[in-house]
Amino acid sequence: MTKIQILYFLEAARQKNITRAANTLFVSQQVVSRQIKKLEEEIGFPLFIRNGRQLELTEGGILFNDFYRKMIQGEKEMFARARNLMQVKDITLKIGVLNISRIYDWIAEASGVFEEAGIKCMLLTEIGSFNELYQKIISGQLDMIISLSDESEDLPENIIRKNICSTWPQIVISDRHPAYHEGLKLEELKIYEIYMLSNRFSKHAMRNTMAHCKEYGMNTENIVVFDDIASMEMALLNGKGYTIAYEQYFRNTTGHLKFFTAGNADVYQENAFMIAYDMSKKDLIEPFANYLEQMEM
Repeated sequence: MTKIQILYFLEAARQKNITRAANTLFVSQQVVSRQIKKLEEEIGFPLFIRNGRQLELTEGGILFNDFYRKMIQGEKEMFARARNLMQVKDITLKIGVLNISRIYDWIAEASGVFEEAGIKCMLLTEIGSFNELYQKIISGQLDMIISLSDESEDLPENIIRKNICSTWPQIVISDRHPAYHEGLKLEELKIYEIYMLSNRFSKHAMRNTMAHCKEYGMNTENIVVFDDIASMEMALLNGKGYTIAYEQYFRNTTGHLKFFTAGNADVYQENAFMIAYDMSKKDLIEPFANYLEQMEM
């Protein structure tokens, strides 16, 4: 769904009439109707009951309206607060991000939203591993980091943590792999190479992968270790090995990587991507952090 579709829906819900909504939005009635229809098709349920020209919200439409009206209002308040900060001083945010292209794209998208709102804010991004980002937020070299919750369990009390989105480890394999098929199970991969991230990248990835190998009787001689996600993704696309990792790690622009349930929940548990920043810089960072929290990763 797009922001335009949401805004058109909210105005139609407020006006209870497509024509009045179109007049307020300075677009044609057909444009508003078309965008709302596309939105309903995407979410899979009707938002309005149409009684002639009058619109009434369905039960799903009421929930949808309440959620997005609050989100849009929160966004406006965040931008107003950020603009007030900008009037006091120029702001540069030093943000630490994982060496994962998809997360870097996500930060770039958020910064673009601030530019569209007329907020002048310089973002300096520094790419590093979980361990490197952890050390730099502790030492004050970075204003904010994006990490995984279980990689930053022992952050000091002066660091604010906010979970952004939940995530679960999955089997990641290319559709070019000889074992690939719909409904793939871990037990079918025992003879194939398994890729894992080194302790240099993550303090938990190797431990979790070894637990996986023990649980499913994998041959540990078939393990190939990588120091970064980009190298692993290239190897996966060659179709020789597989890994157990989070879907958000991979850009997967070609669509050749496929994702399956990893199996035993006792070995692989729910995790969360998180934002962490120093409490003393709350007023500076919170508007940006709150917007990131609202974005779909």
